[in-house]
Amino acid sequence: MEKETVFFFVTSIMVIYGLVFTIKHFGWPSVRERKNKVLRAIRTGLSSTILVVGVMLLYFYWNSAEVFWSQWTLATTVSAFFFFVLPILGVMIVAAYIQFSVWEKTQSIMTDRLRRIVSDSSQDDKRTK
Repeated sequence: MEKETVFFFVTSIMVIYGLVFTIKHFGWPSVRERKNKVLRAIRTGLSSTILVVGVMLLYFYWNSAEVFWSQWTLATTVSAFFFFVLPILGVMIVAAYIQFSVWEKTQSIMTDRLRRIVSDSSQDDKRTK
């Protein structure tokens, strides 16, 4: 019973932390975060990985609690870390970096378009006067 309480506490903290910080880092970045896209991608990837691992642990536990507790040894924990957690972390960091790069490029394209529209409209106003 005590083992399960600690497990649920830790996984719920993982899920809440992952969810809150993933939403925070995907939001509108501060000036410092806009300058360092790599650091922002690492933070987002780490919080997304923590969220995914917490949800997967809960899924495996609810699938079969007896098998879940009997299968966890030091070897399975280490192998799960190297073959599950680290690849997910890498994928999440790369995906976040690509997403932030695309957002930045789209933002610069839209800014240029708006400037062009404003300059065209101001030139049209000058011509009509």
